[in-house]
Amino acid sequence: MCHTQYLKNMTFTQNNLDRALSPYLNQHRHNPIWWQEWSQEAIEYAREHDRVLFVSVGYATCHWCHVMASEAFSDTEIADYVNRWFLPIKVDREQRPDIDHVMMQFLVATTGQGGWPLNVFLSPGIEPFFALTYAPPASRSGMPGFLDILHKVKAFYEQKRSTLRPLTFRWPGNGEKAAPDPSRLEHLVSETTSQFDSQNGGMRGAPKFPPHSSLLFLLHQPDPLSETTRFAVERTLDSMLHGGLHDHLQGGFFRYCVDVTWTIPHFEKMLYDQALMIWNLSLAYRRFGHERYRDAAAATIRCLDETFLDDCLFYSAHDADTADEEGGTYLWSYDELCRALTSTEFELLSRHYHITRQGNFEGKIHLVRRRDTVTPEAQITEPEALQAVEQKLLALRRRRAQPETDRKHVTAWNCLTAIGLLQAERSGIITDGIYRARSVLETLVRNHWTADGLARSSIAGQLQHQEFLEDHAALTLLAALLHEETGDLPELLNRADENLKAFHTENGWVEAANDDFLAVPADTFDHPTPTGRSLALWGRTLTALQQQTAPPFPHEYGPALQQDAYNCAVMLTQGEFHQIDGPAPIPWARVPINTVQVRTERPQYCYQGVCRPGLPEFAL
Repeated sequence: MCHTQYLKNMTFTQNNLDRALSPYLNQHRHNPIWWQEWSQEAIEYAREHDRVLFVSVGYATCHWCHVMASEAFSDTEIADYVNRWFLPIKVDREQRPDIDHVMMQFLVATTGQGGWPLNVFLSPGIEPFFALTYAPPASRSGMPGFLDILHKVKAFYEQKRSTLRPLTFRWPGNGEKAAPDPSRLEHLVSETTSQFDSQNGGMRGAPKFPPHSSLLFLLHQPDPLSETTRFAVERTLDSMLHGGLHDHLQGGFFRYCVDVTWTIPHFEKMLYDQALMIWNLSLAYRRFGHERYRDAAAATIRCLDETFLDDCLFYSAHDADTADEEGGTYLWSYDELCRALTSTEFELLSRHYHITRQGNFEGKIHLVRRRDTVTPEAQITEPEALQAVEQKLLALRRRRAQPETDRKHVTAWNCLTAIGLLQAERSGIITDGIYRARSVLETLVRNHWTADGLARSSIAGQLQHQEFLEDHAALTLLAALLHEETGDLPELLNRADENLKAFHTENGWVEAANDDFLAVPADTFDHPTPTGRSLALWGRTLTALQQQTAPPFPHEYGPALQQDAYNCAVMLTQGEFHQIDGPAPIPWARVPINTVQVRTERPQYCYQGVCRPGLPEFAL
């Protein structure tokens, strides 16, 4: 073997994740497994040496990723077997949504469920043939051990490799031209609300994830909202606000709850959840006028400023664990609360929160509001005193060890956060939201948008240079919304719109424009965030309106519950938004939620395909 080839091979006989920019990959740098990052060189090495690819996908704040890292991935016997027969590759799903999307589709198709850590075995030709989520090192409680799984995977590949087939994708197409159809929209609203949990809010069953896109879709419906729609939105928001999803002391929201009553969360805090909760709470406050929505949005913004803000941008997430204990920062023992509070304070807290000696999470207490105090009619008779108790507990909590922070700045998630801040100002919740949204946009354009393209993320000033539809689309939508406010971003809108074209093919939208992976059809499932495809249609339509060029033709609505954010954008293409043309900013607090402004010199009002000169009465 020549020296050059020897050095090349040497890079794959050690764990190389200490070189990674991803905090998640860095968490695995001490594993005895010879983890590599996804790269063309790694794939070529696997093909040259006929190694099965073991691709493990996760993210930095994932509890079960941490568990598997400390168990199976730290086991030397497992590591020796993996290193001998496989090429192990670690992927941060937040940095490589294209790879995560393909692997997750395969997992769901073959097992019926998804989740992380997402572990997939593929041939060197990128042909997946087995996938699973968490597995213990050795068999226990009816679960097969990971080492046993590895042996079976190796045997299967050796026997069945000739039967494996390359990945194929179903392309959704470019969207079919469709005549405006209000009856179809009404049907989608009905279909969406019929799947809501009438008792607990959110979608039926458990676990309970915040249905961000479904709420956006329902809140953007034309006035007046039906009683059914209003009930679904309010019951869901109130359940999330008053249950265990909400951090009642510091503000902000956890990722999801494991139970049907929104009591116990999975404790990580994701930037995108804060962004979309601010957006939805702001719209709900404009629609319904409930102060609890205003207060929750303002508290979430404070949480962002205290724990996510890094100069003008925001970190990605906070871990579910503290010192290897899930939720450790947020939980209280009964005796701890007794010691921390006076008897009067403890009695007040107990009147508004479920406080029991046995607790509600592994013997400890996660603060959840009492149901008899969370109805819309309920009033806190002593809010200042309760707030003082909550602040006293928060001060004590801040002295504890805090969860680790994923310090990546993800372009798309920062754009969504900026949109949330903009909507908060439009709804009268804060006064500097538009300024702050503009600062986020300018920082991203200055720091993430280089001659190499729009970076997916950065950490400590180092850029991840792969490009993705979601980032370009989110930036386009943010720029279009800010242009509504100021009318001074035409060049940026043109640039953003032009760059989106790289992700649009004759088959439809693609998830990424990178050479080291397959051309993957853009995701169409608007959860937990609106997809790049949905953001692209929304942003491009607004951009075309601002440029006074032909907007995208009316698109066909997608399936309810799956493409709810996309259907918001389709509403815009079908004329279901009030369009107000004029030179001056419109009073957002007085206009319907489904309103757009086009900055022109001549006032004009358009709705459902009919335009007339002048401004509507509600915009004066």
